[in-house]
Amino acid sequence: MSRQSRPCKKCKAPILLLQTVKGRWMPVDAKPQKRVIIEYGKAVVIDTYTPHWGTCPHAATFRRKGAK
Repeated sequence: MSRQSRPCKKCKAPILLLQTVKGRWMPVDAKPQKRVIIEYGKAVVIDTYTPHWGTCPHAATFRRKGAK
């Protein structure tokens, strides 16, 4: 997985840009959240990332025209 680190252009919060399997870059909050999943009967702790557009107070300014 490719990643780049930088501050958000609007709110200045630290974000990571993670490359999706389709090659697009998605901004996520830099601090991961720990989650527990059960895999083959054993508990495994994984890091999950929250998309930054869900937490950025300026997310609407980044939306493309015509996007829902």
